[in-house]
Amino acid sequence: MQTGLSQIRQLNEALLVMKHFVELSAHLLPYLEKITRKKRLNKKEKQDKAFVFHVYENYDVDPETSRALLNSDIILLIMKSFHSLKNRTKENDSETMLYLSNFYKEYHRLIKTWSKIEMN
Repeated sequence: MQTGLSQIRQLNEALLVMKHFVELSAHLLPYLEKITRKKRLNKKEKQDKAFVFHVYENYDVDPETSRALLNSDIILLIMKSFHSLKNRTKENDSETMLYLSNFYKEYHRLIKTWSKIEMN
């Protein structure tokens, strides 16, 4: 049986991992948006795109986790944004941009929340 202290450590670790993934996504998704807009990619962009795809396709977390840990749908927004960018077409471009916009709004809300917590 775990002690209360051990459970707190695990929770803090889970929060740190989740926060790191959210912050990473705030950098990766805009870059992916930029390169998915291009018709032709250079070698580095192709490698970068494959790397970003690998990151998101191998990040297997239930969106309920962010609801439970962060009181947020941020993981769901990240995954919807990624899948929309991965399958981007002219026809779904406005939907893609809406997903990204919703992600950014929630990301900025979380940043404000995290800043308030750190100040206390």
